[in-house]
Amino acid sequence: MENFKAKQVNLVVIPSNRIDFNNLKMDDISSTIIDVFSNAKPVFSKYPDFFICLEPNNQFNLNIIGIENKIIISDNRITEYTGRDLSNFYNLARRLIEIICANGVKDYGFNIIGNFDLSSNADSALYIKNKFVSLPNFNGNVLIGAGANIIFKDADIRFNLRMEPVFNQEMQPTKSIEINQNAHFSGSPLPSLAEMQTKLNGIYSNLFSSLSTVISE
Repeated sequence: MENFKAKQVNLVVIPSNRIDFNNLKMDDISSTIIDVFSNAKPVFSKYPDFFICLEPNNQFNLNIIGIENKIIISDNRITEYTGRDLSNFYNLARRLIEIICANGVKDYGFNIIGNFDLSSNADSALYIKNKFVSLPNFNGNVLIGAGANIIFKDADIRFNLRMEPVFNQEMQPTKSIEINQNAHFSGSPLPSLAEMQTKLNGIYSNLFSSLSTVISE
């Protein structure tokens, strides 16, 4: 496993009460973003049941989705997986949630999206198929590849780890695998900033070792 990169990290929050779009504090949201990122130039778009803030200088965005009563705070930088500094992301996410979720948080989740290459230059579609699928064919058709969706639990955290092969423009499998891990904290209020940093940093760091136990070349 090599060339492991993180492409997006996001925090998904379900408020305890319905989001009141009429009372969103735009000035507070803007000043908080600028306070964390001094070079920030946030751009806002507001609709009756949807709100988005893009901050291109730091590759950050905030989405508030009314129909799902959900807040998504994303760090969209593409970096090497190890050594990625998430301190500003945690700080900003925690402060924004305090502004938007006046009555607290019901559930939250921590998502990591990335990709890596198989060291052996193997066909990633065939590699995952051979690792996880025992079917010789699919409804009589030749099975040339597969993805994997692994669900597991650790204490009060439910994990969902998806792995999918990456195909090139000619629809041929490459040696790259796309991963998407969600850690869901059901019925858990958002912890303090210090506790959140410790908990989410642990999840972020442990993903590499978890994948290493699954991907053995």
